[in-house]
Amino acid sequence: AKLILVGQTPGILTDPDDEESALPVADLAALQALEAQGAIQGGMRPKVAAVRTALDGGVPRVHLVDGRSADGLLAEVFTHDGSGTLVVREGKGEVTPPSA
Repeated sequence: AKLILVGQTPGILTDPDDEESALPVADLAALQALEAQGAIQGGMRPKVAAVRTALDGGVPRVHLVDGRSADGLLAEVFTHDGSGTLVVREGKGEVTPPSA
């Protein structure tokens, strides 16, 4: 079981001004760290809230996929590397702040 959110970004970004900073995998602790750093902004706030609600409600994983890419959903679901950000409840490491 999984929830897939399709949006206008390549996933969760560590630097909201750099689309190359998308995380391939994150957990709730990483999302909290990004929020504390100010990296979760604008339209990403409700998406992160939806991710948190889904994971807290028992959904094992949430995928955030770039809807601007014709094959983004297929790449995220059917390849090892994916194309967006996979978010799980816990256990996928820490987020480091973006370089200045």
